Amino acid sequence: FLLIRYVMEAYGRVFDPSLVNFGLERWPSSNQQELSHQEQGYQIALDVFEQPSATTPDGIIVIDDLMTDGALSALQLLRIKPGEDVKLVTHANVGSMRFLNHIPGLTAIEFDPAEIVQAMFTLLDTLFSGETPALPTTLIAPRLRNRQD
Repeated sequence: FLLIRYVMEAYGRVFDPSLVNFGLERWPSSNQQELSHQEQGYQIALDVFEQPSATTPDGIIVIDDLMTDGALSALQLLRIKPGEDVKLVTHANVGSMRFLNHIPGLTAIEFDPAEIVQAMFTLLDTLFSGETPALPTTLIAPRLRNRQD
């Protein structure tokens, strides 16, 4: 939540916390496990866009690519065009072509699993050799990729 606020403010965007929806409050924890991530993304997108209001967002950030898949289905049903009517940002792994071949205007925050694994092995090597890591946390920067067609 704080990271989203920080990034938006750093880029001169208005942050409205009332538009942040984690979806978790919608379903009791026992029901969350019964719904696929696609179903959750679909339902959340319907909740937000089916009844347009003054606070309808102009962009969506989804941190799960499967939820993004569901949200895209709901947007299609509602005839909302990603890239034109709403900006859409999602998580993806490097090299994943799940969305970017056919969704103009979609931005992916890509993480490289190979970089994550390499960082984990480096940390393990350091610890097994009895040394202390130089930093308490290892950060792996994502890459941004988007399609503007």
